[in-house]
Amino acid sequence: MATETETAEEYVYYHQGGIPGRRPVLRGSKAYQTFEEIPLVDVTDITSPSFEARKAVADKVAKACAEVGFFYAQNHDVPQDVIDEIFAAIKEFFDQPNEEKMKVHIHKKVGFRGFEPLFETKLDSKTRGDMKESFLMGPDKTDAAQELPFPAHTGESVNNWPPNNERFRVAVTKYYNHLQRFSKELTRTFALALGMDEHFFDRMCTFPAGYVRPLHYPPQEVSGGEEPGIAAHTDFACFTVLCQGQVGGLEVLNKNGIWISAPPIPRTFVVNIADFMQHITNGYFQSTVHRVINKTGEERYSIPFFYAFDDEAELEVLPSCREEGKEYESVRVGEYIAHRFKISRTKHPDKAQVKHRGSLKERWGTLGRHNSGRSNTRRCRAGNNNHRRLEIDRPSIAAMAVFSLIIINKAGGLIYQREFQAGLQKLSTNDYLVLAGTFHGVHAITRSITPRIPTANPNPQTTSTPTTPSASLSWSLPEPGQPKTGIEVLETDRFRLTCFQTQTGTKFLLFTDPLMTNIDTVMKKVYELYADYVMKNPFYQLEMPVRCEAFDRHLGTWIRGRA
Repeated sequence: MATETETAEEYVYYHQGGIPGRRPVLRGSKAYQTFEEIPLVDVTDITSPSFEARKAVADKVAKACAEVGFFYAQNHDVPQDVIDEIFAAIKEFFDQPNEEKMKVHIHKKVGFRGFEPLFETKLDSKTRGDMKESFLMGPDKTDAAQELPFPAHTGESVNNWPPNNERFRVAVTKYYNHLQRFSKELTRTFALALGMDEHFFDRMCTFPAGYVRPLHYPPQEVSGGEEPGIAAHTDFACFTVLCQGQVGGLEVLNKNGIWISAPPIPRTFVVNIADFMQHITNGYFQSTVHRVINKTGEERYSIPFFYAFDDEAELEVLPSCREEGKEYESVRVGEYIAHRFKISRTKHPDKAQVKHRGSLKERWGTLGRHNSGRSNTRRCRAGNNNHRRLEIDRPSIAAMAVFSLIIINKAGGLIYQREFQAGLQKLSTNDYLVLAGTFHGVHAITRSITPRIPTANPNPQTTSTPTTPSASLSWSLPEPGQPKTGIEVLETDRFRLTCFQTQTGTKFLLFTDPLMTNIDTVMKKVYELYADYVMKNPFYQLEMPVRCEAFDRHLGTWIRGRA
């Protein structure tokens, strides 16, 4: 029986690396030692002729990015008149009637450029959407006003500029050019902070994917609920440089699940690490969860600049941050950016191209997942000459484990089961048979209940709401052309069950730690071993229990080797 001193566990929910996550709220003796404010770094010397001065800034940036993932960049070199002009221009743009802004809606051009109205993006499924409106512009090889590293190409602009608003286009483009320069300077600071040559990232920044996204958050009642201006998430580029207006609302999640305010400070940018940088530093730099809730009763304006490397750049874990025996997949910048744009835009015409997050065909589903609230230690060699090793939190090997594997045939029968960790709760053979049959049934049912949606509207002359589907409607799956899928991920606070079903109906169920990264890579390798040592075995009979010593040996060796 619960005592009066016991309280229900409290969690903060968010999206990280494009997939849902949660963090327990820890207080008192359970709390970790973690940040309670956003550090401030004077960046005056990031372009100093003195290497020692540049290195001193890099050391402060390294500490902030490893421990917090956010910092205020004070005394940057972007002129104040450029900042004042873009804020005036975006306020003028957002003050227009909605029908005027909708003329440059993002659906009117490919590439997600243009205007998005209130609630168009949705990161939290429990809300009606993000309570903000925005405009997005980015690199354009046809725009001579951008500081291109080559002559402007001919052709139609990929940016979706509002007609008859030259002030807006000029102000945003000028700001874009300044932020491109400042961000490239920051990449050299980051390189120094990671113990590499300052120009290490230059080869990836010939035509970087930088995006300016002015945001307008309408005032929300102070006494109202916590309807997000933008729901809790991590950014998906390399880093973000945010210019805030005079109204606050930005909050950063610390390791204890507590939201830390990041109020506006004059003449500063807020810089935060994003998923790409966390990926290439193997978690040494933290892509930290953040959100905006505007409960000030005033309008909030802010201008994030998302900086990524060239679209064609292949990002791999840096040599100074690798761990012996680990395997790492590369990430192509342009592909991942397009994927992440689509995840939160449920109404975009290209949405059908986004596969289910649990599909093994989706390469990027767990990028950046390992930034958790657990106690951990990750090492990355930093410094310029001595390559000293700096430490931050990282989950222990046991906490990031593959627990067990179950294989079910297309009839729902258990044909393989193996545990990989000592000390797990033991199930009897009968329990595993029941589990296999139960999951098989749930999988089939969830396939069959995939909702269908109308593809045409009822007769506009109809004035009453029908109680049954209209005969004039046609119905299709939510993503036409995509096959129906059953349940693919089942998650608790202690484990995640991931299901992969082959084209022949065989199901692979992998039980892992809920915070483990690159599950798709693990599952792919398991299937490759199954294909090589089971399916190619001339003595194996399909649908029958798997008894193959070579499969057992190679599977166990690979799972242990990646731990």
